[in-house]
Amino acid sequence: LLCQARPRSDLSIESRRVPVRLSNAAMSELVSIEPLPLRALHLRVRFTEGTLDARPGQYVDVRNLAGDSERVAVIGVHAGGLDLECTDDGGILHGWLDSDAVPGSTLRVAGPFDRPR
Repeated sequence: LLCQARPRSDLSIESRRVPVRLSNAAMSELVSIEPLPLRALHLRVRFTEGTLDARPGQYVDVRNLAGDSERVAVIGVHAGGLDLECTDDGGILHGWLDSDAVPGSTLRVAGPFDRPR
């Protein structure tokens, strides 16, 4: 068994080089929050530092300054920002967006991703 193998001489370990993908994240400002059916929320964000190349149908991770995060759907793209849909899954970020977030709040947006978590 390989887990019981013991070397009897010097070893040379080789590995493949895998390019590191830079994190694709941008800081943004919450422009508006609108309620949708089934307690979902429509978020409009404007990029303040950096940008993301996301399309409707993809997903992005949204994080507030307290570190609460959630993966949300991209439902629209506009010049300098995104329209997002945050469903009510009982997450801490949704609760914060629903009760305490105000236009002008800072959010970190990362992605895009092809599927929800």
